[in-house]
Amino acid sequence: MLRRKVDLRKVFLPSDSIAFVVIALGLFIALFLDEMAVRLIGVCITILGGVALFMMVSPRLADMSGNRAPRPSDSPSIESQVKRDPLKTSRVFDSKEYKDTFGIDESEHESVVDEKQIALWDDEAPKSEAIPEKRLEPIRTPVVPIETELGDGVSSVRILGKRSASADAKEPALAINSRVVGKSEQRMQPSLAPVFPAVTGPITEEIKLSDDVIVRPKSQDKQTEKSTEATVQTPRVADVPQNPGAEEMEHEISEENVLQERVSQEVPVRKRKSEIAVSAFMADNDDEMESSEEPRKEFDYLLNRVLMVIRSATNARTAAFFWFNKEKNELVLEASISDATEELIKERKIPLGRDVVSQIALDGRPEILTEISPAAELDLLSYYRYRAGTLSFVGVPVYYRGNVVGVLCADSKIEDAYSDVTVGFFGHFTKLISGLVSSYTTKFDLQQKSRVLDALQTFKTVSQDSPSSVERVLSALTDTVIRLMEVSTIGYVVYDHTRHEWTVRDVQSVIEDYHSLIGSAVDLARTAVGQCITSGRVVTSTSSNQSTRITPKEPNVLGAQFIALPMRSTHSTYGAMFLENNEGSLSQQDLAVAETLADHAGTLIEQIRGLERLQDSALLDYDTGILNLSGFESRVREEFARSTDYQLPLTVCLIKTDPLRPGRGHETEKIQRIILSHVLSRIREQIREYDVIGRYSDDVIVVGLVAYTSHEAHFWTEGLRRDIASTPLDVDGKRITTTISAGIAQANPRDSWDTLLQNAASALDISAQLQNKVTVFS
Repeated sequence: MLRRKVDLRKVFLPSDSIAFVVIALGLFIALFLDEMAVRLIGVCITILGGVALFMMVSPRLADMSGNRAPRPSDSPSIESQVKRDPLKTSRVFDSKEYKDTFGIDESEHESVVDEKQIALWDDEAPKSEAIPEKRLEPIRTPVVPIETELGDGVSSVRILGKRSASADAKEPALAINSRVVGKSEQRMQPSLAPVFPAVTGPITEEIKLSDDVIVRPKSQDKQTEKSTEATVQTPRVADVPQNPGAEEMEHEISEENVLQERVSQEVPVRKRKSEIAVSAFMADNDDEMESSEEPRKEFDYLLNRVLMVIRSATNARTAAFFWFNKEKNELVLEASISDATEELIKERKIPLGRDVVSQIALDGRPEILTEISPAAELDLLSYYRYRAGTLSFVGVPVYYRGNVVGVLCADSKIEDAYSDVTVGFFGHFTKLISGLVSSYTTKFDLQQKSRVLDALQTFKTVSQDSPSSVERVLSALTDTVIRLMEVSTIGYVVYDHTRHEWTVRDVQSVIEDYHSLIGSAVDLARTAVGQCITSGRVVTSTSSNQSTRITPKEPNVLGAQFIALPMRSTHSTYGAMFLENNEGSLSQQDLAVAETLADHAGTLIEQIRGLERLQDSALLDYDTGILNLSGFESRVREEFARSTDYQLPLTVCLIKTDPLRPGRGHETEKIQRIILSHVLSRIREQIREYDVIGRYSDDVIVVGLVAYTSHEAHFWTEGLRRDIASTPLDVDGKRITTTISAGIAQANPRDSWDTLLQNAASALDISAQLQNKVTVFS
C-alpha cells in the first residue's frame, strides 16, 4: 500500500503564527482563570483562532491534493515475490505471466475482420470466395438515415438519423443500398407488423409510413442485381464521401444473422490493419516532427513524449529507456528525463552487470526496489555516477517479437512510490514502445531500400553511357560510391587472364602511395582482400602493421577502417572492391548500399565475361555479320598454307576509317557506325566471292585478297579509297564525306601468318598518321 507523506513545512507558514497565538491565548483563559464567564470567552477565542487557522491551511491542503498525479487503478494479476536484504527490498514479478500479458505483439494476433462487408460502389464488387469459419462482432454499416427509431427490443434492426433538406439530391448509386434494404425488409417485418400492419411481405412500391419515414422497393435492374452479389466491404472513414447534407443511417446486424448469411453466401476475408497518424501524438504547436524525415528522429521524439507522461504520472524523478544489446552484452541509454541530470552518467553504453536494470533485461521480469540503502545505490542503479538519494525504483522489460529489446524504468525519492499497479501502468507503455519500434524498423527498412534503389539507378545511369567492359563497370562503380558516401580509398582486385593471377586493377585514393599498387599481384591466402574473394563474404578490419590488407607494398594507415566487399553473382565471385576510411567509419547502412552495388557489378562482370567467351567461340561479328578476327584468321590461315604450297600470291589489306572532325558530340558514335556500314558495303561490292573479309577491330576491316600481288592489291585499294572519298553520306539531313586509310602486306613463304599481319599493321600506322592514304609494306 502506498503511504503518502505530508510536508508540514508546506502546510503551515510563518504567517499562521497569529492564529496559533490566538488559540493558545484562548486555551490559557479557558483552563486557568476561575470565573465561568471568562472561561467561556476563552473557549470562543480558541474556536475563532481554530477557524481562522483552518481557513488558511485548507486551501494549501487542497492544492497539494490537486497537484498529485492521478494513478492507474487497475492492478495486473501477476504473481510476485518480495525479497529483503540489508541493502534493499525488492519485489520481483513472474516473467512468464508478464510476458503473456504485455510481451505479445498486437501483430501476432489475427485481427477480427468484417467478413460481411458490402462494396461501396457497384464496380468495386470482387468475385466471392470461400471463407473460413470465424465468429464476428455485429456489423456496423453506414447507409441512408431517416429520423425515427423502429424496433421492439427483439429485432436486430435499428434505424437512426435525420432526413436532411438535400435528401432529394442525386447521389451515386450505392451497391449497399439495395442489399441492406432487401435484408431490412425481411428482418423488420416481424417487429413492424404490430405497428404498421400494411407492411406484410415484399414491398413492390414506395410506401409512405409517415412524414419522415418512407420505404422504397428493392431495385431490380441488372446493376443492382450485380451489386447484391458483391463482396461485403466496410469502407474506411477516408473512403466515405463527406457530405454534410447527405443522409445517414446506422444498421446493426446481430451475430446470429451474420453467421446464417455467411453459410448461405461466400465472401472473401480481407484483413485490415488499423493505422494511427503520427499527428495524433503531437501537440498543435509542435512542428519538429513534421519537418523530420528521419525515422530515428521520429522514434526519439515519441519516446521522449512517453517518458514525459510516465514521469509526470508516477511521482518519478528520473524516467529512462535502455536498449538491450545481447550480442555485445551492454545496455544503451536511448532517452531519459530527469531532475537529477548532474548525477546521471555521461556515457550511453553501460556494460551488463549486477545492477537491477541489467537483471531485468537478462531475466525478462519486472522488479520494484524500495528501502534502497545509500551505500548500494550506485551498485543497483548503474545510470547514476553520484548518489542521488533514490528510495524507490521500478523497471519493466520491453518485448518485441517475443524477445527483450529494452528496459523501461523510473525512480523516485519517495519511499514505496511504486506498486503492482505501476507495473501494469508501465506494461501498457511497453506495448506502445514495442509498436513504435515496429514502426521505426518498417520505415527504416523502406528508407534503406529506397536508398539502395537510388544507388542502383545512379550506377545504371553512369554505366550505360559507354560500351560494356570490365574497366567501364569498375569506373562507374567508383563514381557511384564516391557520390553516395565518404571514402578515402577505393580500389578493385580482379583476375588477369593474360597473367593468370589476381591483380589490383584500379585504385583511387587521397594517398598517392596507393596508386603504385595498380597491377600488383594479390595473394589470396594471406590478405584480407583474398579472404573476401575466396569466402565470398564482406571482410572488415582495422589497418595495422600485423595484417596485410591488399599487398605487402600497401601504405600503412593506422586506425583506418578497411572493408573488402566481394563482387559476386549467383554462381561465383569475380573480384573484390575494397574501401578505406582514414577518418571515421562507414555506417551499416552505407555498407549495405556498397555491398549491393558490388553484387550488381559482379553480375555485370559475369555477363561481360560470358559475352567474351561467346565471342571467342563465335566466327561471325555480331554487329556487321562478317567474320570476326578469330574466324578471319582461321579462314586466311588456310589460304596462307595454300599460297605457300602452290606458289600463289596472297595479300592482306587493313582498311581503317579516318576519324571525324571534333565537335560532333554525342552523335560521333552513331555516325561512326553509319560510316563503317558504308565502307563495308563498298568493299563487298568490289571483292570476289573467294576473297576473305573480316573485322579486325572496332574501326578496322581486314581483307584477304587471294592470288593478288601487293601491286595488284595497291591498285584495288586505291580505287576503293577514291570511291569512298567521292561518295558523301546523308546523316540526319546532313551530307558527310569520309575517307579511309589502308595498309598492305604480301605473304612471304619464309614468314609466318603473325608476321604477315604485323607487317600490314605497320603499313596501316603510317597511312593513319597521314589519313586518306594507302601504304604498301616493303
